[in-house]
Amino acid sequence: MKILHISPAYFSDQSVVAGAERYAYELAKAMSKRAPVVFLSFAKNSFTQNDAALRVEHIRRGILGRSRRANPFSFRFLKWVLWADVIHCHQAHMMNTELALIVGGVFGKKVFITDLGGCGSYYLSRYLPIMRLARGFLFISEFSERRWTQGPWKDRPRRTRVIYGGVDPSRFSPGPQPKRSRILYVGRIVPHRNIHILLDILPPGFGLDVVGIVYDGTYYRQLEASARGKDVIFYPNLDDETLVKLYQTACATVLPITTDGGFTTALESLSCGTPIIATAVGSLPEIVEDGLTGFLVPPGDFSALREKITYLLSNLPISLEMGRQGRQAVLRRFTWDFISENCLEIYRSGI
Repeated sequence: MKILHISPAYFSDQSVVAGAERYAYELAKAMSKRAPVVFLSFAKNSFTQNDAALRVEHIRRGILGRSRRANPFSFRFLKWVLWADVIHCHQAHMMNTELALIVGGVFGKKVFITDLGGCGSYYLSRYLPIMRLARGFLFISEFSERRWTQGPWKDRPRRTRVIYGGVDPSRFSPGPQPKRSRILYVGRIVPHRNIHILLDILPPGFGLDVVGIVYDGTYYRQLEASARGKDVIFYPNLDDETLVKLYQTACATVLPITTDGGFTTALESLSCGTPIIATAVGSLPEIVEDGLTGFLVPPGDFSALREKITYLLSNLPISLEMGRQGRQAVLRRFTWDFISENCLEIYRSGI
């Protein structure tokens, strides 16, 4: 069984550094241990590389792709669609996904879709039920499945499964360093992530580390101004090795978001033995077990968020126990090896 994973962008400073791009790549890499796998994405210029058993193909965006970077396209990717037995597209409303569905249908390929939240500015499935050609939709959470199956889509999927997402527990693992009286934020630096709230509610005498790519320069400068006089350190560019050390030594990773997000961050943190404090929105309640692997508070209740932060910062042994429980939960349900094996079984059975 030859498998093709298609992602409109890839996890890199030259493309996009975000959870969706990491998700698609890591799933393909884990799967390449068990079957022939090609990970295909779009770039400014074409190039090929190998990552262990995984073949990585970057195809130069065509004319439409260059004008619509968020919705890249090139007919050259059809070579790999024809090569594969199974095609797994990692965004739904994209030109490359729609063409993979059409061509795959003609040639009897199994095409699956995992929607990771992206959307091109132009897609035929606005007008035609192209998504119905998919063998099935594989969702990262029950929340994501509900949003598709109960939403206003004309092309609601008929066959769905929840596969969740994973993390590499050998790379994201607990370390020997002791926990510090600091909390951690990991994610994009944009206003709707509510990082400014963390600065406002940070208890006196404790620290905050903020890790993330700056997508809004004005907002970042506002954060820097608000952080003056507080024990806050910003890491706008950080490699995975240093990020893991911050996860390992933090008392808790805090996600004050009020919209869906933080899925990858939560898994990475728990895998490193660090509990999550987050608002109960989106997919997070399916990952964080309230009172066991972290705390969930009502959306917008920032007083409750501060209370839980203060509690864990003042009770490091409880943070350690929650982190231990979180690590065990990841090993049971959220490793890439576990997720990829489930996917392979779905590919074989057809859903």
